Amino acid sequence: MTTFNTEHAPIVEGGYSQAVEAGGMIFISGQMGRRDFSEKAESGFVPWASPDQAELALKNISAILEDMNADLSDIVKLTIYFTEMHCLKAIHQRIAEVLGGHAPAMSCAEVKALPRGCKVMIDAVCVRK
Repeated sequence: MTTFNTEHAPIVEGGYSQAVEAGGMIFISGQMGRRDFSEKAESGFVPWASPDQAELALKNISAILEDMNADLSDIVKLTIYFTEMHCLKAIHQRIAEVLGGHAPAMSCAEVKALPRGCKVMIDAVCVRK
């Protein structure tokens, strides 16, 4: 097992790795709509709508994958946690736009709350080509 962290995506709170690679698979820790990559865990959260946060979370996943010499097309499973059920369709549309024609398996779950008032968190499982 190899842990991975990059300066090109926000740090993961709690001291976890941004990603772990094992057996040709990459597991990306939950990414939120953050644009600040500083060491301050409480910084950089965006007050945007859920679809905007979903797009930024997926772009953060993309940045991690790029630094691991992988890309969004390596994703086989996404899990999306969100706090506003009425935004689900718009979240799906935004995710589809970012992924282009790639269509991994996906699970979605409405949750009561996410850290620091964030509205969307996405984690990913990937397989290297």
